[in-house]
Amino acid sequence: DDAVGINPNIGLRWHLVNEDDFTLYADIGIGVIGTTDNVPFDGTSFNFTPRAGVGATIALNDAGDERLIIGLRWAHVSNARINGDDNNPGIDTIMLYSGVQFPF
Repeated sequence: DDAVGINPNIGLRWHLVNEDDFTLYADIGIGVIGTTDNVPFDGTSFNFTPRAGVGATIALNDAGDERLIIGLRWAHVSNARINGDDNNPGIDTIMLYSGVQFPF
C-alpha cells in the first residue's frame, strides 16, 4: 500500500572540485520520516533516513549562478531498533537525482 510522509533532514556537502563551470562533491545527511502507514509494511511509521553520495553541478549560464545538479546517493530507512531488534526492518536503496539550482 501507499503511504504519505514528511521527511525533514539535514545534510553536509563538500565540494572536492570547485571550478567556474562545474563542481564535484560528496555529501552526507540524516533525517527522520513520519508516515501515514508503516514503512516498510512490517516496520514502523517513524524512521530515520541516513544517506551519503556523490554528485556534480554544471553551470547553465555565463554567470554560473543557475546550475544543473546531478548525483548518486545511498539512502537507508529504518527505525534504529526503537521498538526492539525484532521490529527493525530496513530499506537500502540507491538514488539517482537531478535538479536545477537558482540563487536567491
